[in-house]
Amino acid sequence: MRTAAKSALWRYWAPTLIWTLAIVVLFGNLGSPANTSAIFTWIMSWIVILDLDTLSRYHFYCRQALHAICYGVLTILWFRALTASYPESLWTNRILALALALLVSLTDEGRQYFVPGRPSSWWDVGLDMSGGVLFLFLYTCCRWMKNRVASKAQPPPS
Repeated sequence: MRTAAKSALWRYWAPTLIWTLAIVVLFGNLGSPANTSAIFTWIMSWIVILDLDTLSRYHFYCRQALHAICYGVLTILWFRALTASYPESLWTNRILALALALLVSLTDEGRQYFVPGRPSSWWDVGLDMSGGVLFLFLYTCCRWMKNRVASKAQPPPS
């Protein structure tokens, strides 16, 4: 295997697969609301003192935000890995990245359906995909602006 191919494998594909595995493991029973509630309460107790109803509401919103963030990062990692392997197919890579994130989300929610103490919902799939679309849009905008600034910095051909 060429050195450049090994570099692309480790630089782009390994983080993607590790993040996907982390989502599958952490969103199982380990990441159930009952398990994360104690950790969240402990962390918040260092910052502010709140009553239990307010704490449980913040816990819920933080969990929902983490859904969007985790799948947003996952979508970007899939897009980067696909683009490293197929740089000429940017739109196809975007669609594939979102489709792979959707596949992971559906698999995760389907598995949670059979795990006691883990609610499964289409709402979570929607949050996951919203995070994926938002992060991919922001990533694309940032890359476009970076390329635009870089092209203006280059001197015109003489």
